[in-house]
Amino acid sequence: SPEGNRQLPPSWQRSPFNKKITAERQLLSLHFELDALNSIRKQQPGTTLNQVLLAIVSGVLRHYLIAQNQLPADPLGGLVPINVRTKKSGKGGNALGMMVAGLRVDIEDPLQRLQAVRYSAHCAKKSS
Repeated sequence: SPEGNRQLPPSWQRSPFNKKITAERQLLSLHFELDALNSIRKQQPGTTLNQVLLAIVSGVLRHYLIAQNQLPADPLGGLVPINVRTKKSGKGGNALGMMVAGLRVDIEDPLQRLQAVRYSAHCAKKSS
């Protein structure tokens, strides 16, 4: 298997993100064209839109951490909402849970990062 697809445990070391939230926090909102995301997803069979977004977020976090001189050698752990509804639970309402996914900030190449995020998310969802 490619180097990026090995299952690494998420890193829980100190980062700029695991600090007390203060009034000075900043939020960023991005909008993506669904067609563009679907185009990326379709180029990698078995990939979900959520996995494409996790790979994009991992890339953005990677650039930020490099700029802060705080890039870890391992993936960062991130809590990701997942659908826990079963076929028996019907179609109405939300049934959400959380999984810990490896945000692959450790991988520079975007395609390798997407493949590794897909593998990590698949393993995390399986164990949730």
